[in-house]
Order: sequence, then structure tokens, then C-alpha cells
Amino acid sequence: MSAIGKNGPTIGQITDIVNRLIAASPPWVASPQSSPVFNAVLTATSDAFNFIYQYLQFANLQTRIKTATGGWLDLIAWDYFGSRFGRRYSSIQTTRTNYVLESNTFSNIAWMKQNSVVAGGATASPFNTNDAWLWQRNSTATAWTGQLIARPATAVPWTFSIYAKPGNGTFLAMYLADTNGDPNAIRATFNLSNGTISTPVSVGAGTVTGISAGITPAGNGFYRCWISGTMSVDPGLRGRYSGLSSNNVLEGTDSASNTTIYVYGAQFEQAPAPPTAYITTTVAPVTVTTQQTISNESDSSFSNRIVQEILRPRQTRAAISQMVEDLTGTAPQIQEAWNPYDWGCYGNPAGGCGYGIGRGYGSLKYPNQVFITVLEPAGVGIPNVGGYGAANYGAYGVAGAAYVYSDLSQIIGAVTNSEIYARIKDTIAAGTIAWVSIVGAFKRPKPAPTLPTGGMIFTKQPDARGPSIRQPFGLQDPGLP
Repeated sequence: MSAIGKNGPTIGQITDIVNRLIAASPPWVASPQSSPVFNAVLTATSDAFNFIYQYLQFANLQTRIKTATGGWLDLIAWDYFGSRFGRRYSSIQTTRTNYVLESNTFSNIAWMKQNSVVAGGATASPFNTNDAWLWQRNSTATAWTGQLIARPATAVPWTFSIYAKPGNGTFLAMYLADTNGDPNAIRATFNLSNGTISTPVSVGAGTVTGISAGITPAGNGFYRCWISGTMSVDPGLRGRYSGLSSNNVLEGTDSASNTTIYVYGAQFEQAPAPPTAYITTTVAPVTVTTQQTISNESDSSFSNRIVQEILRPRQTRAAISQMVEDLTGTAPQIQEAWNPYDWGCYGNPAGGCGYGIGRGYGSLKYPNQVFITVLEPAGVGIPNVGGYGAANYGAYGVAGAAYVYSDLSQIIGAVTNSEIYARIKDTIAAGTIAWVSIVGAFKRPKPAPTLPTGGMIFTKQPDARGPSIRQPFGLQDPGLP
């Protein structure tokens, strides 16, 4: 008799499969406890069966909407709805700034030098442009090139990064501090021949916290190296780099007086490590704004919406109302042009009809047409996280407030206007026209029947597979009030 269902949570585990193989073995087979070789064979075989069992379990989960995950759930949605229904996307605008001046013109006066010289156009950059620089020391004493910038006097993370590759020297030393110098100085040294941190990141006895360092390959023999930390409230920021033939910190001496390395593209960012994509600057800091769209709706949320959409009623007024409420959290205002109940009639002011009530005028000239006013859902953003300048929330420059760095995965996918339009198209009956207006607030208990000034109009023809966009709002017709 099979033991499946009798062994509880151990089913399919290696020990469970070993026991099953032993139970199925002839009585003359040696006990695994007394035969290490036989035990090893059983364990190895059971490990393979465990792998197969896990995949069978996974495959079984993908056959049900409520338990399917990842791309399998996306395939289920495509199978039912095609491209009309998918995961919700979030769009976020990010702003990045490089505060270094003349970020790749190391001969410029903005770059201070001690016991060092630079030469431009020395080799191909990480991006295949012929504008990387040769840096050379002219003394075994402390040598560096660096820049001092003014910054907001707030204790926030800063990251200093630069691209470098070996010359006749193989080490790059980096230094990041405020104007207090050594007590608040972050230091690290990188081996450019093998892409490692040769002298671990360290900091003086000051108030700098959260220090880190990193190095990653960047192309054409270059590595991108960085150091980072939450600086003090001092209003200055000082970043320096140096080439070395021996593994030492920036302020140390070197074994050679003519050590060279190649450098390209320095960057100061008011953000934690790792550094973002390099931004070229000249006489002033440069800010870059990017728009990113990601799909981060969870499997649980998506599967619930798939089931809801499969079972959703269609075609009726009640179905439209329920669908919009499911999407936005608020029932829409619906008026049918030919329906007296939606517009009112003479002689029944107690019922909310007549002049001055604000319902407007209906018309029998427009049967099978419906006006739908939808309340736009509020965006949810990232819970409990404020923005720049928001009082009592985490933000730069807000005294006494904490701040937080967020990532795109924390943005909850919003219901977009295009999704509202698409779902209405899927719900209305064939042969009907829906005039849809999405507003920020309802102006009255029942909207006036005048055509909305913005939105989309949908119509379904009885012989069509689905609705199509008929025309934008703004149709002028003397037959309508």
C-alpha cells in the first residue's frame, strides 16, 4: 500500500524516498546503516527523485489559477483574455544628479592636484570614446587629484565613484570627507589588476556612518570603483583619488614616484551606494530625470483579478457599475439618454425631477447610449513615505524628520485611466455606446447630461468581436441638450 498521505510533511523529502527504497528492497539487501556505500547510493538516487518530485509539485500548482505563479499565471491570463488583460504596471519618475564639476575634464581648475599631473585622450574609455585620462604622480609622497563642492548641511548618504584601470600602477585609492577632514574621512583602496578591494573601507573617529565600498567591471579594462557613507551636517564634500604601485591609502606614500593609472568619469551623488549610471557634467551639476515602468503586481493580487474577471457579469447596467466599483472603489454615476428615471420628468419635484434639480435633459433620439462618470482612484504610492519638503514626513531638509530610500518594488500598481476604459469596453453590451468621463470629484448627485469634455467613447456592433473607439468627446449635435 502506498505511503503517500501517511507521512505528513516528509513526503517527497530525501529521507522519505530513502525509506521507500529500503522498504521495496529484497530482504537479503544489506542495511544502509551497516553499509556506507549502499547508503550513499540510496541517498544520491533519492536526491534525484526529490528533485523530480518537487518539479511535479510545482507543475501541479501551475494547473490552477489560484496557485499558479510567475509567468505561468501570465500565460493563464493570456489564454483567457489575450493582450486585453495583464498585470498592472507602475510608473515612477526618478531624478539623479552628478554634483561633480567637469566630471571628465581632470585638467580643469575645478580639480585640485597634489604631486600629480593628468593628460587627456590617453586611451579608450569604458564607453569606447577616446577621452579617458592618464593620471601620474611625480613624487613618492602623498599625491592626489580631487574636488571640493558645497552641499546641503544635512546628514545624508553620499557616494563618490570613478572609473579606473591600471597603468604601470595597479592600485586606486579613494577618499571622501567633509571639510572636517580625517575624523570624517572614508577611505578604501582597490586592486585594478584583479577587481578587488585591497584595503577595506574605513572611516575616522568622526560622525560618518553606513560606510561601504565596491568595484565592478566596466569595459575596456576599466573598473568602476566607489566609496559611500552618510556624511555629517558639514556643508562641504571633498572627494579625492590617487594611483599607487603599492597597496596603501590615499594619504600614504608610494614605492614609485612615477606611478600611472587611467581614469574616467567622476561622480558625486546624494544617494547610497551603488552608484547610478554615469552623468557627464561641465561647469555645473547635471540632473537627469527618467521615467521607469515596471510590472510589480503580486501573484496573489493578479490571480484574484483573473478569477474575478472570468466570473464577472457583462452587458447590464448593474454589471458596469459593479465592475467600475471593483476597479476604483467607488460606484460610477450612470445615466442612459432615453431613461426618464435618470433625467426626471415634469410634475414630480418630490422625486427629484423638474427645473433646477440639476439632472439635465434626456432624449429619446439616443437609445442604447449611456453616460458613465467615473471617479478617478487616488494613487497609493509608497505607504508611510513622504516626499521632498513634506512636513512631518521623511524628506531631505525637513528638521527632525526621518528619511527613507525606496525602490520601485514598493510602488503599488495603480488603476490607470486606460484600464478603466478597457474594462468598460469589455463589459458593455453589443450595439451600445458608452460615453465615459473620468473626473477627480463628482459635482452633483446625478451628473448633467451634457457631453463630457474629455475621455473616450466606446461602441459595440452586434456583429463585432469587441468594442472599438468611436470618437473623442466633444461631438457637437444640436439634438442633444
